[in-house]
Amino acid sequence: MAHVTFSPPYSPADQVATQLRDRGFAVLQPSDVADWIGCDIKELQALSARWADLPPTSF
Repeated sequence: MAHVTFSPPYSPADQVATQLRDRGFAVLQPSDVADWIGCDIKELQALSARWADLPPTSF
């Protein structure tokens, strides 16, 4: 089976509120998330290993 990749449909940071209102979701680039929450991109990337180990939820 072929490995399929695609570019995430990133929303420009200045259009997040509009995307959330119109579509119900927004996909931010990692650098925009870091800016939004006020951390360094390396701090955000450090969470990756922990994020991958989160147990599934029933939600």
